[in-house]
Amino acid sequence: MAVFRTYYDKHQGDPWFKQLIERLGEESKEFDGMWKEHHIQLKKANRVSIQTPGAKAAITYDILSVKTIADQPGLFMCIYAPIMPAPLTSP
Repeated sequence: MAVFRTYYDKHQGDPWFKQLIERLGEESKEFDGMWKEHHIQLKKANRVSIQTPGAKAAITYDILSVKTIADQPGLFMCIYAPIMPAPLTSP
């Protein structure tokens, strides 16, 4: 919700956002309560595991959102950074 609010705040003059917020608030008391808390937060890294066909194991990545690109506020560049497994240590 806090990340969604940052998008709303960037587009406060957009009637689509206003109508969406009103509709969600009417249909969900939970949404309405969270929306009124007015928390704002930037995107965080998400973690995913991807296993390609034929691979023995999945590879885990952090998906890092980079700033918006050029003058396109809805366009983001994401970097899939592989999580390196911890090195094995002998006892």
